[in-house]
Amino acid sequence: MNKKIFSAEVEKLKITTLMDDKADSQKPYLAQHGISFFIEFNANGEDHTLLFDTGQEYEPILYNTKALGVDLNKTEKIFLSHCHNDHTGGLVGLLKEIDKDIEILGHTDLFRDTYKKVDSLVYKGISEKNNRENIEKNGGKLNLTKETFEIFPGALSTGQIERNTGTKPTGYYNKIEEDKYEVDYFLDDMSVVFNLKEKGLFIVTGCSHAGIVEILEHSVEITGNDKVYGIIGGLHLLNKDEVQINEIIGKLEKYEIEFISAGHCTGLAAEYLLSKKYGEKFESLNAGKVFEV
Repeated sequence: MNKKIFSAEVEKLKITTLMDDKADSQKPYLAQHGISFFIEFNANGEDHTLLFDTGQEYEPILYNTKALGVDLNKTEKIFLSHCHNDHTGGLVGLLKEIDKDIEILGHTDLFRDTYKKVDSLVYKGISEKNNRENIEKNGGKLNLTKETFEIFPGALSTGQIERNTGTKPTGYYNKIEEDKYEVDYFLDDMSVVFNLKEKGLFIVTGCSHAGIVEILEHSVEITGNDKVYGIIGGLHLLNKDEVQINEIIGKLEKYEIEFISAGHCTGLAAEYLLSKKYGEKFESLNAGKVFEV
């Protein structure tokens, strides 16, 4: 794979958590199962903004933006990490709050027909109210690709992360045709990588369905930079046991990470084990939390 060279270094990075499964009980923010970040950064002397994921519903996100003093009209682009409705559900509602046309970035499989097996098959993809027609009617300009590309100078989409899927079940299934399904390996799962000046890579992930270790390995490969400064987002470790979680944490050690904030689908057991390993370098993610580098 050809290494992707960033066209700029990010000098300032600010990430505001608009939505997470938890909220600080001492602060006036709402929580809901899902994730959403408002990202502001400066590169090449220019300021940029990116809305990363849109949670499950737009109302609690809109409430939090007002409580946090975030102006959604400053959003330049929207990045959808994958199709699941706890990451895309608030899209059209938030588009209606943004009084301009706006580019929406995602994978080519973003609108696939995907289900989770519980007692029966439960639809987990993009909801009908967020279909293509409604997105475009409300000013969304879809730009879907599975390739790695630079979103802004200094900020990359990982693109699709190749991995060995084999026949391992995931509990999710894509509908191919009536009464015909195949295992869903979440190939639409993508993250955003920032090129922090003098610090290394900073990775923002939605659910890490591709695997957080695989995301880091892929990011290092496509950028040629093996220094990972930080990670923020959902790490999807909630269904793994302590041995499995510690094995994954062990694989992260070689990156000498200076900052991790995890929440949403990470799971409390994994958050605890991460805090034991990283100490003050780890912060549990909460709605309303603001991080600045």
